[in-house]
Amino acid sequence: MSSWINVFKGTSGAIITILILALLSSCLFATLLHFTSMTETTASKWLNGSVFVFAVIGSMAGGAFSKSHGWVIGAITGLLLIALSIWTVWPIQFEWSHLFHYTGLLLLSCTGGVAGVNLFNKS
Repeated sequence: MSSWINVFKGTSGAIITILILALLSSCLFATLLHFTSMTETTASKWLNGSVFVFAVIGSMAGGAFSKSHGWVIGAITGLLLIALSIWTVWPIQFEWSHLFHYTGLLLLSCTGGVAGVNLFNKS
């Protein structure tokens, strides 16, 4: 029973970390778009790439919070991010690039969760 509490604690820590990173990057890019000659196309490319970085960092934080089950925390975090991504652009026209994008996001999230458990576990 306590292992599922650790998984919930790690997953919520990962999601909160990702939301904080997304909020900070949104503020940064809004400021850059307003005060520089950067276009929205350039900003969207950077933001699409930053999702992968946020998934790894968030899953690492979740693995560090739970101290066990890193790949489960990474997988749940990745699936939640995929569900959020699909939900925000519904109805979606399926393309193969989406499959590669979501598979990479899931794999990087799992890798981040495992790395978080192994790097920050002091026992």
